[in-house]
Amino acid sequence: MRTRCPRSLHREAFVLKHGPVPKGLLVDHENRRRTDCRLANLRLATPSNNSCNRAKVHKRKGRNATSTFKGVWRKRARVLQSGELRTDTKPWVCEVHLRSEGKKHTSGHTTEKAAARKYNEVAGEWMGEFAVLNVVSDDDEGGQSGE
Repeated sequence: MRTRCPRSLHREAFVLKHGPVPKGLLVDHENRRRTDCRLANLRLATPSNNSCNRAKVHKRKGRNATSTFKGVWRKRARVLQSGELRTDTKPWVCEVHLRSEGKKHTSGHTTEKAAARKYNEVAGEWMGEFAVLNVVSDDDEGGQSGE
């Protein structure tokens, strides 16, 4: 006899209140806190919407991130065949992907904050309520992904 896997607490709470979750949808936490299973914090989402609702990844492939902002990274200087060191005039890159819709935005910027602001603009438009936007202020150097 095969035993069934227990459902997650957030999914169980949602089903008790609203009925079964439609096929192809997930139960998502609006505030991204997995332990907060209040009904006001739960909503239905597609897998694509759910992946938009992620925080910044600070380490990837064993390396530290080059930026404190989500969707922003710094190009590395390149050494040309002549031995010359080449640096870009716009080293900060803003990158937004929506693979489910086949959308990708990439743009170069002179400052980290300008790239973070562009990410906020594009992600807010494309991802709507599921977007996690960067908190960008004019007085500090770094930043963080919003809650």
